[in-house]
Amino acid sequence: MYEVGLTAPQTELPNGTIVMFWYPDQEIEAKNKTEARKIVNEMIENEEIDYDLMDENGDELTSKEIKILQDYEFEIPDPEIDWVKKI
Repeated sequence: MYEVGLTAPQTELPNGTIVMFWYPDQEIEAKNKTEARKIVNEMIENEEIDYDLMDENGDELTSKEIKILQDYEFEIPDPEIDWVKKI
């Protein structure tokens, strides 16, 4: 088993609000680190990993804040692999 840590990409909305997309670490059954990276990269490409929306302080957004976000069109950034470790 390997644990794959993902980045938390951010985007700035036109009103100046910073939104962070928090992607959870993934536990992957793989033979080695390379295979674990490959599996997670495929999951990212297929948009199989869910995320939480956070503010720039790492606090979850309220339902009111999420409703405000719906007024803006923005692209959801993909995470990148930050690290891989055997567990």
